[in-house]
Amino acid sequence: PPETLAEAFQRSLAEEALLRELEDQEACPTCKRRLEKDFLLCPDCQTQIRKLCLHCGRALNLKWKVCPYCAAEQ
Repeated sequence: PPETLAEAFQRSLAEEALLRELEDQEACPTCKRRLEKDFLLCPDCQTQIRKLCLHCGRALNLKWKVCPYCAAEQ
């Protein structure tokens, strides 16, 4: 049987949620592989994505000069 309006609406909502989830994922700037939020480097091409804070050890953006978690200069 054909899809009902309610079923089509539910499928559409599920597709939109999946697309939003994919858009929120970070991609490697070199090979475009999808990355987890806590990855320090790309597991495929080994491009460095983040660095660890020298003081508290939290993952930081490579461009940050100070850690927003502990205020330590990098």
